[in-house]
Amino acid sequence: MLEVEQLSGGYPGIQVLRNIHFKAEPGEFVGVIGPNGSGKSTLLKMLYRELRPGTGTISLNGTSLDSLTQKQIAAQLAVLPQQEEEAFSYTVSEVVELGRYPYQKGWFGRSSREDRYVVEEAMRQTDVDHAAHRTLDQLSGGEKQRVFLARAMAQEPDYLLLDEPTNHLDVAYQVYLLDTLKQWAAEKQMTVIAAIHDLNLAALYSDRLLLLNKGNQELFDQPSIVLKKQLLQRVYGTALSRISHPSVARQQLMLEPAHLTGDTIHGPLENLQKKEINDQLYVTSALNWKTLSSAEEGGGFNWARTFSLADLSSSCLRVEEDTDGCIKVYTAVLNKDTGDDPKRPNHRQVFVCILLFIDSELNEGEMAGVLASAAEAKGGAAADAARSEEITLWKGPVTVAVSGQESSIETQEEIRRRSARLVYDKLK
Repeated sequence: MLEVEQLSGGYPGIQVLRNIHFKAEPGEFVGVIGPNGSGKSTLLKMLYRELRPGTGTISLNGTSLDSLTQKQIAAQLAVLPQQEEEAFSYTVSEVVELGRYPYQKGWFGRSSREDRYVVEEAMRQTDVDHAAHRTLDQLSGGEKQRVFLARAMAQEPDYLLLDEPTNHLDVAYQVYLLDTLKQWAAEKQMTVIAAIHDLNLAALYSDRLLLLNKGNQELFDQPSIVLKKQLLQRVYGTALSRISHPSVARQQLMLEPAHLTGDTIHGPLENLQKKEINDQLYVTSALNWKTLSSAEEGGGFNWARTFSLADLSSSCLRVEEDTDGCIKVYTAVLNKDTGDDPKRPNHRQVFVCILLFIDSELNEGEMAGVLASAAEAKGGAAADAARSEEITLWKGPVTVAVSGQESSIETQEEIRRRSARLVYDKLK
């Protein structure tokens, strides 16, 4: 276990870090995040003793770092710093072999058979074995990064420290590198501590996150707890949103650039318009609305300015609309006779399309709640109609669209209640 207690310090005349404290367990991947200048690289330099802390302690498996020699530290802890000194005359295999230094004895220690096996395996796992006899100056930035990672892995460390390990790597190698690190951490029970700028990568691969801000420790916890919208907006000073990853149980962050989010439309409900296009009736808007639809095709969450409402070729169509404060509903009801059933000559099917526009800021869970209430109101209207008419099936989607702007309605429960009442009143 790597343990940091009340760590403070920095550079001559400049204090960068103040009272940093955390523990990293065997097999754990700890991501260190924070804005530029928050102290991420300084912390890592203190952990591998390039910098001496002013106060506080760093321990490896209960032993203070100060009581270990540099070679003893290297036998336990490997480093991939942000910038490497490049010895251009060295080949790739020679650079990776440097990782075996902690295990060689005497001044002129020679590589053993085990050393050569470890070096070859490290090159293979980082996909640089094909370049073993090329010199560093013949490699791209991404290839050099993988060579230095192979050197670190050749040390067979208990702890691996990385400062921006995905620098210079394309997307495929970023994923490959971090997948490899996670696999090594699990198989070898190796502790990985990595400073990562990309918050989404940090969220996907970290077991816990250490959030730094201006040299102070904001939070050390699981990604779902650290990556809160309000906290990150305060620390990073920029607008963002948090969403769920579509295929794994992790949160992801979306930036909100001013040129796309800064413009608002006054009275977006009043700007909604019905338009007829090729025998179809649409509702259109100058605003992009965030939508949630129960439609079989194109359903789920989306963004839209144009909404299909009804097929105008039918003579049995009724379209209505109504408004209640920040909520506007459009309903399209198409009655279809099914007199081909001799036992039920008056039986009818009803197709109902519901568009519910809400001039408010709702998250995805709140939108789902509104859609559920609207669907329940639709079902209630259908049940009432079935008591007096032979109507057995009310098909058709419910779509909820929100503007993302502040609302005059104080509670989300009130929005749900009013939305359900509008839908029911238009359908009853």
